[in-house]
Amino acid sequence: MLMDLSLTIAGLILLLAGGEALVRGSVAIARGLGVSELVIGLTLVGAMTSAPELMVSVSAALEGAPDMALGNVVGSNIANLLLIVAVGALIKPLQVSRPMLLHDGVINFVAAALVAGLAVHGDIGRWQGLVLVSCLIWYLWRAYHLEKRNHRASIHEKEARELEKPALPHWLALVFCVGGVAALVVGAAVLVKGGTGLARAFGISEAVIGLSLVAIGTSLPEMATSMIAAWRGHTQVAIGNVFGSCIFNSLGIVGTAAILAPLPVAPELLGRDLWVMVAVSALVPVTMGLRQLVSKAWGWGYLLAYMGYMAVLFVPA
Repeated sequence: MLMDLSLTIAGLILLLAGGEALVRGSVAIARGLGVSELVIGLTLVGAMTSAPELMVSVSAALEGAPDMALGNVVGSNIANLLLIVAVGALIKPLQVSRPMLLHDGVINFVAAALVAGLAVHGDIGRWQGLVLVSCLIWYLWRAYHLEKRNHRASIHEKEARELEKPALPHWLALVFCVGGVAALVVGAAVLVKGGTGLARAFGISEAVIGLSLVAIGTSLPEMATSMIAAWRGHTQVAIGNVFGSCIFNSLGIVGTAAILAPLPVAPELLGRDLWVMVAVSALVPVTMGLRQLVSKAWGWGYLLAYMGYMAVLFVPA
């Protein structure tokens, strides 16, 4: 058990370091190549902050741990919307724009509901994975053309600027990218091995490990980005990062993992956690829209809700 715990901690550290390095390096390289901030914010930022979830879910699916693969995504989305938003709000109250809620907030809810709907039959197969990835491509295309018409800087452009600080020399950005990918690949494999070992040692399911420990660990890059943005007073960037990451998780990661290896859905995920993700995806934007502000009081409320969910996960165990 001590070895499994050590592997899990090492995997989490590698995922955090690798995810942060990959985000910074890829954004710096894209800027050096003349890619616009809008494209960087829409594609690279969302994709790269979700890279730990992608690596873990794909690794788990290929290694025969599909419960952890899907549980990781479901747990990460719940953590993003409750835990990360709560931490950001406790640093500084978060301003929320109505257009963001009506666009990204609604699409995030639809994406979560689509994943849950596809999972109802007991598995998410390759063609369902293709549907999810196609929806992600449509979302990116639509968002790009909508925001291209807006002469003011979009939330995605602001997010890209946040991640360009500090500027990196080209050679160092390349080192960050290569090192980040290596750390993510190794970290994902180590974390899956340690997590499955811990699940067996404590007599709990791989899905619960994926929903809790692995989900929080793979959400660390999003948490770091949102915390930094909130601290600097760029609170809409913190919210935009959360919605963007959730959309990439639901459509891109579940879709990619299912294409590579069809995902059977654990009964506990289908009976509870997928619907918790859908409910949170609906309720959090609604509460944000009441005053277009996530106050510290709401932040404490989200944090207590997340702690309650974690308690429910481990009570049966």
